Amino acid sequence: MKYISIYAPPYPFFLYSGDALFRPGDSHAHRSSLGAFDMLFVEYGCLYMVEDGDFYEVNKNEALLLSPTQIHRSYKRCTEETYFHWLHFHTTAPIEISSSPHAKAAPGTGKPNFDYSMENLEIYSIPIHQKIREEAADGLYTDLRALESYSINRYQTGSMKSKESFLHENRLKQQKIFLDILSDVVIHESGRSGSRVAYTIMQLILSDYPQKLSLEDMAEAASCHPVHAIRCFQSEYGTTPGKALTTLRLNKAEELLTTTTLTCEEISEAVGFSSPYYFSRLFKKQFQIPPLQYRKAAGEAVK
Repeated sequence: MKYISIYAPPYPFFLYSGDALFRPGDSHAHRSSLGAFDMLFVEYGCLYMVEDGDFYEVNKNEALLLSPTQIHRSYKRCTEETYFHWLHFHTTAPIEISSSPHAKAAPGTGKPNFDYSMENLEIYSIPIHQKIREEAADGLYTDLRALESYSINRYQTGSMKSKESFLHENRLKQQKIFLDILSDVVIHESGRSGSRVAYTIMQLILSDYPQKLSLEDMAEAASCHPVHAIRCFQSEYGTTPGKALTTLRLNKAEELLTTTTLTCEEISEAVGFSSPYYFSRLFKKQFQIPPLQYRKAAGEAVK
């Protein structure tokens, strides 16, 4: 899992934003060195994005943060109607892209033009791909709609149209709402509470479930001891990180069984299981039926 870490102050600042409704078969444009962060929030449907060789499947209530300096585009067309919000922002402070939150800015990135000794400097880390917390989603979309001044609707002619916005001329109120949005997606450097540890581990599981993930990997991502990681995750989600990872992999496998013609061996590898036998055993335990029988039963139910 990758993070973008930003020094603050100075705080990131809002530029402009909008929404977009894509039809099945539509795809995100090819963008090169946009010069600003582009954050996508999928309200429903799915976007298939690639940036710097990393592929992201951005589903309902998920967000993707795209870099100002990299090329990003769709690697696959939408397979269903997809509605998402896009938000552009920037910062004059140093940034760092790393595999752990709260990374220090790399040498040579420069310093903000203020006296460090006079400020309570923090580092805000944003997961590049993250799941929006259920309790925050509705309020987040309301804030995004309040900021939006552009709209893309692929069902209508014209690529982008202006939207009426009561905040269009009030930059201070725009910035306030933007910072509220930022606070919902950022991992604060001082945020070491149990819920933050659990949330960080859950984001790692959602993002990297196809990869080999150990408890030590999860604890390292949350900057804590493995025992503390289990305790925090259990308290927040009522299960262990390992069980959550297995459940997610099985649910993804179930989806592939009913929507693709991949073999069990291919599905097992695609969702991160170490062997097809282990996958089949766990699948039968959760769904009370072997994978191939599940696929057959699902196909007959559709007929």
